[in-house]
Amino acid sequence: MKKTKFLRVLALIMALCIGCISLIGCHKEDKDPNDSCIVVLGNEQQTAYTVKLDGLTLDKGLLSVLDYLKEKENLTYECDVSGFLTRVGDIVQDTEAGKYIYIYTSEPKDQDVSQYASTITYNGSQLVSTGVGSKDMTIKDGTIIYIGTIVW
Repeated sequence: MKKTKFLRVLALIMALCIGCISLIGCHKEDKDPNDSCIVVLGNEQQTAYTVKLDGLTLDKGLLSVLDYLKEKENLTYECDVSGFLTRVGDIVQDTEAGKYIYIYTSEPKDQDVSQYASTITYNGSQLVSTGVGSKDMTIKDGTIIYIGTIVW
């Protein structure tokens, strides 16, 4: 009888601990209403979009921002199921010509660290080619994403 009572109390304590941990793990940081990121299309005009992050769900990385721009700015984009971009606005992949969309970022944890990394400068900020897919990119206040092309 004592063993059953002990197991019930232990199960209750464990359930409370799991509940508390799940609440802590689900806490989302409050965003400052002034937080924003910049998305630059590396076309001839270098079209730049400033995106306010307040109220924006960023569960799909860069694709979340592109979805927002599609809705608010009529910016079209296409990608495959994995998030590999094939068109963003007038920037288009052309596999026959060996021309592919290439993304650069200001976020250090998303930058390519391999020997194939490349850099560009945008408005005085050095950006490095991304080492992660568009779905996994970090978007936070001050992030600059530059979408251009590369020829292989």
